[in-house]
Amino acid sequence: MRILYLDCFSGISGDMTVAALADLGVPPGVVDEGLRALSLDGYRTEWTSVRKNGIEARRFSVPLEEEDGAHGGHAHRTMGDIRALLASSALPRAVRERALSVFDVIARAEGAVHGQPPEEVRFHEVGAVDSIVDIVAAALCLAHLAPDEIHVSPLREGRGFVSCRHGRIPVPAPATLAILRMCGAPVAFTDVEGEMITPTGAGLVAALAARVGVPCPAGVVRAVGYGAGQKDFEHPNLLRAVLVETAEAEAAAAGRDTVCELVAVVDDAAGESLAYAAERLWGAGVKECYFTPVTMKKGRPGVQITVLCAPEDEAAAAELLFRHTATIGLRRRLAERHVMDRAERVVDTPYGPIACKVSRRGGVVKVKPEYESLRAAALAADAPLRDVCRAALTAWESAGDGA
Repeated sequence: MRILYLDCFSGISGDMTVAALADLGVPPGVVDEGLRALSLDGYRTEWTSVRKNGIEARRFSVPLEEEDGAHGGHAHRTMGDIRALLASSALPRAVRERALSVFDVIARAEGAVHGQPPEEVRFHEVGAVDSIVDIVAAALCLAHLAPDEIHVSPLREGRGFVSCRHGRIPVPAPATLAILRMCGAPVAFTDVEGEMITPTGAGLVAALAARVGVPCPAGVVRAVGYGAGQKDFEHPNLLRAVLVETAEAEAAAAGRDTVCELVAVVDDAAGESLAYAAERLWGAGVKECYFTPVTMKKGRPGVQITVLCAPEDEAAAAELLFRHTATIGLRRRLAERHVMDRAERVVDTPYGPIACKVSRRGGVVKVKPEYESLRAAALAADAPLRDVCRAALTAWESAGDGA
């Protein structure tokens, strides 16, 4: 799995995010060309290299042309205006949706701060041209990098006050704090004078990150990028982006995968209800579901239900277990499996075509005719199941290993 990890040791802003992703490996031309699909003028983009505390980094800036009302840097746009701007653009759908998700988060936060419905919020700073460009540019970078997930470190914020259209407001800005509360991001408040987390940066984290407040995952580091902030602090004012190939990808290459094991024990379930629960679990795509007789308290007989599923299917499988069995609690653990490569093949037999499951690993090949295919052919020919199975295996052997 390719994880994009954002190390926010100096907070996060929109321009820092774009710069870090570009430094990670997105050509600036990809961003500039993509932005031309956005029906927005009154700005230009600048890409420069800077040093922060001796660390070479990329800087992304959006200098504005002279303000002229609708195209000015501080035009007040509503959420509807921004939806229309994105909808009318020639941006790829995935880019539009990512950018819109960030604006939705910020609109909800601004609405909570000002006591307004999100659609009625009139953006000021975030509605400005440079902030729109930052958010769309970040979405363009993510489309180019195509990470499987985005993870974010704990965040760091400064103190003091910042000036905006409403006057001087405390750091963190109220909208920023509302966004951080919404996404449950852990924040360390430091003695640094100044804002390190902007509403745009917080919105990017809340809308796009699969996990927030976590360490960088174990894996192979494929690329590192640094995005510079506009301010100078005693520490390097940088956002670090790391592209990590995690252990799951390494395991897959070695013939392993990761599964989630869910275990429940019940002592008051009828066989019919257990069979129905298993049917629902198989229908949801779990990898294994089986029952084991166990002895419970006071010598009562019970049943242990074990389910193996993909980690991303854990919540759905747990919900089915709670819904369709008497259990009130589950044990869970992640486990690695050694697995063979599997494929389906069809062989021609005197009983018709039979589907077979073919498993390979190294020089080992295993062939197993599928039961439902055998059953259908046996019923149609009024033949013993074992004869149809034997014919399928003979057909496989006759066809050779490439069948």
